[in-house]
Amino acid sequence: MNARLEDMFALVIAHLKKIGKHELLPAGIVLTGGGSGIQTLEDFARASMRLPARIPNTSQALLLADGSSGITEGDTSWFVAYGLCIMGASNKDSGALGGSGNRASAGALWETVKNTLKQFLP
Repeated sequence: MNARLEDMFALVIAHLKKIGKHELLPAGIVLTGGGSGIQTLEDFARASMRLPARIPNTSQALLLADGSSGITEGDTSWFVAYGLCIMGASNKDSGALGGSGNRASAGALWETVKNTLKQFLP
């Protein structure tokens, strides 16, 4: 598994060098997705990338109208999709990426995402 992590971080480092940002991210990196559950990932990322690294706290997720986040405590595997949905809503609000400029509430967006995902669950 360490070999795969080394490969993955080598690709990230190569990309950061390509765009001129290698070791220039003062806030560091945020590790999300299913792989963020690997116990030593944070330390491995810090050592290999020489940058601060952290796994987000799921209790900091945005809450729905009913007070729940819809995300299981400690599970960051959906954070990437969640963040992209929030970013998409922001872009839609600003009219970027072909958005119509209509304002959608985060709650309505989350309900749409939940209903879509429910179609795929048993």
